[in-house]
Amino acid sequence: MLNRLPLGILIAIFVWLTGCDQGLNEEDGTPEGDKASEAGASVGHSYIAFTARHEGNDEIYAMRHDGTEVRRITDHPESDQDPDWSPDARRIAFASERDGNSEIYVMNADGTDMVRLTSHPGSDSDPDWSPNGREIAFVSERDGNFEIYVMNADGSGVKRLTNNPSFDYFPSWSPDGQLIAFSSGRADGRTEIFVMNADGSGVKQLSDDPDFAHVPVWSPDGTRIAYWSGPRDSGSISSITVDGSKVTRLIEYGSLTAPNPTWSPDSRRIAFESFQGGNWNIHVMNADGSDPKQLTNDPGFILDLDWSPPER
Repeated sequence: MLNRLPLGILIAIFVWLTGCDQGLNEEDGTPEGDKASEAGASVGHSYIAFTARHEGNDEIYAMRHDGTEVRRITDHPESDQDPDWSPDARRIAFASERDGNSEIYVMNADGTDMVRLTSHPGSDSDPDWSPNGREIAFVSERDGNFEIYVMNADGSGVKRLTNNPSFDYFPSWSPDGQLIAFSSGRADGRTEIFVMNADGSGVKQLSDDPDFAHVPVWSPDGTRIAYWSGPRDSGSISSITVDGSKVTRLIEYGSLTAPNPTWSPDSRRIAFESFQGGNWNIHVMNADGSDPKQLTNDPGFILDLDWSPPER
């Protein structure tokens, strides 16, 4: 659900944090599923979708939640990114530049029956399905600034939800569909987590991180929001209660831990990307930050994670 801004913006953020740009190659890599064979045993046949860059091309992949059965879903010379599972786990919304501009598409979970939903000169990215599957929130700069919009799942009825001079991005629906969490730079120049009603009203600041707070992701049980947080030289994953009363720093590796976190369907595990051993790979931990394990061993660049509901 890196879930997310156009990949170029995210890479710029990563470079700013790490001070370097990492090479990538075409090898898919073989996730080491035995490192976390017990991870998420109660989440059924769920999958993690993600973006992987090999030879400078971004494609969407999926694997089982234990790191096994990796499969490539998209195959196009232009960038495909930002995968987001539908609530029934049968479809994936994503952003692609395959028609010359970043637009929102939807496809079956196996990559078939691809349909373009948006068509605008401004960049559209970071789709997030509503819990009932009827709407998709997304980020667009169609009005000259990155703002959050919502549309029907067939691409009709586009409505603008935010209107602020600062960037608003990374929308995440609450499980009951009543609220949307998002990142915004409107907090005196800092990026923090905000929450608004699903119609864009009632915006309020939730986090108050001295460094930054990015990429909010609502837990499926509705009690917490995980997000990427500072410090600048490493980055970490934190969680905050939905009323903002309690913040917990979950994990901070010695090297950069980056967006975007994604919850298991039972809210007991969190998958995330981390820069370890010279590459970005997928890791998973308990929801309290304990027992972190590396799931993939890919020499490329992995981001934009989204953990599916169990197969129906």
